Amino acid sequence: MKHSNKGFTLIELLIVIAIVAILATAVLLYLNPAEFLRRARDSNRLSDMSSLKNAIMMYQSDVTNPQMGTQGVCYIASDVGTSTAACQQYFATASSVQTGVIRSLDGAGWVPIDFRQITSGLPLDQLPMDPAGANDPNHFYSYITGISATFKLAAMMESQLYGFGGDSDMVSKDNGINLLVFESGSLLSL
Repeated sequence: MKHSNKGFTLIELLIVIAIVAILATAVLLYLNPAEFLRRARDSNRLSDMSSLKNAIMMYQSDVTNPQMGTQGVCYIASDVGTSTAACQQYFATASSVQTGVIRSLDGAGWVPIDFRQITSGLPLDQLPMDPAGANDPNHFYSYITGISATFKLAAMMESQLYGFGGDSDMVSKDNGINLLVFESGSLLSL
């Protein structure tokens, strides 16, 4: 009687498992899932900034005497206390800071504009918040208003793709004065 060995040896199985593990690790390092999450949050930030800018411009065009907030106050959508000096990194004209997480559109939200005055209806369901959350000291949305109802919005990008020098660099191509944040609005020198 001949004995047939048609199975794999333990060494062969271990070698195959090691090769699969090395390939899986290489794929994960190449794809970098953490960077994909940062890109997704940045895409959300860009969309939120565009929607908020459009809502403010709609308010300005529809309301006869638009109330945009107090000039020089840096309004921040955050629970984390932020200093005036930190706000001045985003806005050259910031003289004080007001933080809050209220998302209402009645002028009591973190953007002090009563969007209910727009005759065609509310342009947003609620004020947007940074996707990183209200307790992240590095990522938050901010707003400032200047003379003649000018305004500026700012948000910190976190991905390599949208950040300074990235393939889809949004911070240096937004025509703003700050290379650390994405800026949008009617007067980016605020």
